Amino acid sequence: MELLATSQVTRAARIIEGGGLVVVPTARWYMICCDAGNSEACARIYQAKRRPLAKSLLLVLPQTLAAKEYFLIDEATERLMRHLWPGDLALRLRWASGEFGARYAAVGDKVALVGQPAGILGELATECSAHIAATSANISGTPTSPDEGPSISIPEVTAFAETASVPIDALIDGGLCPQFLHMTIVDCATTNKPPRIEREGTTHRRAVETALRWG
Repeated sequence: MELLATSQVTRAARIIEGGGLVVVPTARWYMICCDAGNSEACARIYQAKRRPLAKSLLLVLPQTLAAKEYFLIDEATERLMRHLWPGDLALRLRWASGEFGARYAAVGDKVALVGQPAGILGELATECSAHIAATSANISGTPTSPDEGPSISIPEVTAFAETASVPIDALIDGGLCPQFLHMTIVDCATTNKPPRIEREGTTHRRAVETALRWG
């Protein structure tokens, strides 16, 4: 596993474009990433995490314009993107075309979980010519104690890499990840229904509700 500095995002992007797996830091924890359109690379993430295939990965987009190109976006959803992206908010969005769903099936063939994060993961999405699929760097399952969960340090990522049966190609060393909670998820894909908070996380419920009112 190649260890990269935070200044080597371009190198990480080239590895992903070549079909590799890269682990990157966020404010919450480290996430394992690959080319969302590369089915073999996505399958390696599922294998490494022992993740159920029915649980889709996060699609990381470089900018809001990309979401408007690929997904059905109504006025309420556009408000959330305008006020809360980049940030720790993920939206469930319906593909504008079945062709897109087939191409990026690992993030959801009919409805995808989509984010535009800030920080190094956002930089990687901007630098990479491929759209990125990402998920937390840990073996899937419910933690049995507060000391378990996604990797927040280099030793924990290394331990995950040793446990996983699939090699990880590179790791960006971002030090410790201090926040505790997942991204907030809002369902914007249910037909004829307003956006609904599916899971509360680092983006506050009040922020979501205020964004929807602002226009």
